[in-house]
Amino acid sequence: MQDLLYSNTDNPGSLVSVQVCPTFGFASFPAAADGQVSAAVSFRQGYRWFTIYSTANTPGFEEPEDETDNGPVWMPKISLFLPSDNAAYRRELFRWANYRFVAQIYDQAGIYRRVGTIIEPLSLKSAFNTGSAVPDRRGYSITLSGSTTTPAPVII
Repeated sequence: MQDLLYSNTDNPGSLVSVQVCPTFGFASFPAAADGQVSAAVSFRQGYRWFTIYSTANTPGFEEPEDETDNGPVWMPKISLFLPSDNAAYRRELFRWANYRFVAQIYDQAGIYRRVGTIIEPLSLKSAFNTGSAVPDRRGYSITLSGSTTTPAPVII
């Protein structure tokens, strides 16, 4: 055990980028150790990290912990807003609803994390909304969420 002392460093919120890949798209998936992963994943042909654009100040990541009879469980959740009423987005999100994902996120503090695993993947849910007034946001609220037995490791 050690003290958890004040860290006098910049601590900005929000995410810079969210990337996903369906679990079947990985050729190799190195395991994390001690909350970190240093080896890169490799992909099957035709797969890579797919970027999901988001409106500024909408992407976020939270990872609450819960205690179960089998020990601690983390429930990671990535939320973002994809603007526009675009037929291509609608088709792709419809397809993606049937997949399970691993995500790679990059935050404003310069930290990369891998969220989910091939065995403990994330599901994607989207909701389209036009809003009720002209200045409202029009587009898709997207959530990637799941349940894992370890917190999301930092990519070093």
